Formats: sequence, structure tokens, C-alpha cells
Amino acid sequence: MVPAITKPTLLHLLHRVPFRSATIISPRGSHLTGWILLGLISFFQPLGYIAADTKHDLLANPGRFLAGAQSAWTDTFTLGQLQNQAYGYLFPHGAFFWLFDAFPDAFTQRLWWWLVLGVGYSGFLLLLRRIADTSGGLAGSFTTGFAMGAAFLYALSPRVLSTLTTISSETWPVMLAPWVLWPLITRRLTLRSIAMSVLAIGMMGAVNATATLAACTPAGIFLLWRLMVAFRWRLIGLTMMWGLGAVLISLWWILPLLVLGRYASPFTDYIENATVVTRWLNLAEILRGTTSWSPFVDAERQAGHALATDPYL
Repeated sequence: MVPAITKPTLLHLLHRVPFRSATIISPRGSHLTGWILLGLISFFQPLGYIAADTKHDLLANPGRFLAGAQSAWTDTFTLGQLQNQAYGYLFPHGAFFWLFDAFPDAFTQRLWWWLVLGVGYSGFLLLLRRIADTSGGLAGSFTTGFAMGAAFLYALSPRVLSTLTTISSETWPVMLAPWVLWPLITRRLTLRSIAMSVLAIGMMGAVNATATLAACTPAGIFLLWRLMVAFRWRLIGLTMMWGLGAVLISLWWILPLLVLGRYASPFTDYIENATVVTRWLNLAEILRGTTSWSPFVDAERQAGHALATDPYL
């Protein structure tokens, strides 16, 4: 048996700090205000125009696109080819556009952007509130204004501004990352916490498997940290359940991804290999959050291009 750790740890010290309830972040008002402002930002984009966001055919005819995504092969493009992770659009991205297919394309697109931003904003607010609840020593810093400002900065970060209107499928997992993490930040980890975190992973979809994996990384690191500061067999079991749950809820896209990797040509070697996508990265760009490589070589993503080239931004 592994002896219990008796030395004071960060978790133990946090438990001894009295919680000051007066500093709890007000959930309803802060969430509602944020969603309203983000909605205004989303719908005040040039009215009547649609953007080339990821897949135009998903917006123009979502039913046909989703029907085609159920097969690995398509003869629609380039005389036939294996589709590049088209299955990842089945849920939730494609399902959303299919549900709102009766509405004007420009409206549906902005509604989707609003949902993406709002989910990220509320998730970050919940994350801050949970941190305040479990570490009273920090609660005094988490005023409503501070929390809302931090959540806005997260929802409108340079990475989001660079990808939202052109490849929102990569933005969506980033916006769900706080939802994967916050259920795990609790004084006693439970099966309910694990289930809530895994459910958020299931909502990510898999248009870009790397983006989905990256969005799960903070939660995985946090669970490993909990094991380091308070090693318990129970925690080991719950951590393994989280990992197993994440894999099981993602099998619907992991298996097609293996098929794609087995039979598709190495097309990324010709369009976005490691040299291309990392050439523009350095410590300054990483700290700024301008890690999307496309705006450095093309002006299509206007906000991202401005962030990458304007010295005042």
C-alpha cells in the first residue's frame, strides 16, 4: 500500500482558507450581459453577406453535406477522393446548420458564431467561479467585473478572432475547453464530475482531431496534478475513468479517422506540413495568441491578418 501523504499540499492549504461568500460571481446577470454583447458583435458583421466558414456546402445545403459525410468516399471533388474528416461535422456543427436550414444563410451563420462565443464566455465564467469557490484565498480578486473581463478576453482572444469566421470548426473545441476543466476543479472528485467533463468532450465534434485533443489537454494536466499533490487509489481510478470515457465518447470519430489515416494520401505534406505551420511561430506570437499560421501568408482572415501584420496590434 502507498502511505498517505502527510505533508501540507496546495490542495490541503486551499481547504483551510475560509471562503468569503460575498465575492461569489453573480451567474445570471454576468452570463446574460455577456451573451447580449457577444450577440451584438456577431450580428453586427456586414449584414446580408456570408463568410467562407470552413465548408460552404455545409451552409448552403447541410442535409446533402451530412448525408455525404456518412461515407468515407466522395466523387464530388477531384474525380473522387477520401473525405478529410467530413464525419466530424455530423455533430454538433453540422446538426446545428441542419436544424436552422430554413433560415437565411447569413442569419444561421451569425447565430452559430454567437453560440460559439457565448459557450466560451460562459464556460470561462464558470471556471473562474469554481476556482473562487474552491480557493477562498483568491476569491477576493474575482469580482464580477474582473470575471466578465477575463471571460470576454478569452472569448475574443487573438486565436478566436483569427479563426471564428473562416474555420469556426477549430474555434469550437477551444470554447469548450473550460467546460471540460471546470467540473474537475472540486474539493472531492466524484463520478458526476467525471461524467460532466466527459460529456463536454463529446460535444466537441471532430472536424479537427488535433484541436479536440488540445482542448482536452488542460483537464488532463489538472488531473495529473491532483494525483501528484494527493496520491490516492480512488483518484487514480477516477482519472482512468475520465480517460476511458473520453475515448469511448469519441469512438464515433476515432474509428473513421483511423480509416482516413490508413488509406488517404499524405495530403498535409503538401498543404500544411510542419515547416509551413510553425515557420511563423516564436515566443512572442505564442504569448500573444496569434498562433494561426494562415493570416501570416494570406489576408482572407482579415482580423487575424491585422493581428499578424499591424505593429500596433
